[in-house]
Amino acid sequence: MIITKDTAVTEILNPKYPCDINFAGGTYPSALHACYAAMTNNLNMRSLIAMTPDADQFATDTRLIDERVSIEELWDRVVDIQIQKFSRLDIAAKLDVALDKENDIVVYESLNPVLGKSKDYPSSLDMIGVTTTLIARYGHSKQAIMKRITFGGK
Repeated sequence: MIITKDTAVTEILNPKYPCDINFAGGTYPSALHACYAAMTNNLNMRSLIAMTPDADQFATDTRLIDERVSIEELWDRVVDIQIQKFSRLDIAAKLDVALDKENDIVVYESLNPVLGKSKDYPSSLDMIGVTTTLIARYGHSKQAIMKRITFGGK
């Protein structure tokens, strides 16, 4: 994770930061768990993700591809998950301290080239980094965030 400012405060930017996230009828121990679950429509895979302590083991798990969702649907799901995380009062208060809204950009380094920035894939999407940055800049308005993701608006 590449960020600026005090790392003690910015630990909340990490998608593995412990906080219950509700997604599609399940509860996940972190936003990263929920984002991996959002990548698939396979209910058994989602249950496995929810019960696994370390979500990183799913970064390159090909089972997520079996019933994968479209990129558009995944963006929609990841934005919802990230808004849910950063809407929590304990986390929202730290987000304002953690980032300079005008200048800081969050990059989530991961082996997964969809959710993070992967050194092996120059065209990585980094959905988690992008959504975290946009929430810090534009608040919890899904409409404002999706506009910037889909149309590149400022």
